[in-house]
Amino acid sequence: ENVLCAERDGMVAEVLVSAGDSIAVDQIILEMKPHATA
Repeated sequence: ENVLCAERDGMVAEVLVSAGDSIAVDQIILEMKPHATA
């Protein structure tokens, strides 16, 4: 288990891996989208 911290505000748009997957160094594991502004 690891804690991830984002460098900017946003929401997770898509998770690209599943629980238990082995991942490579620098592999993209999720995509974020900016918060919508009112």
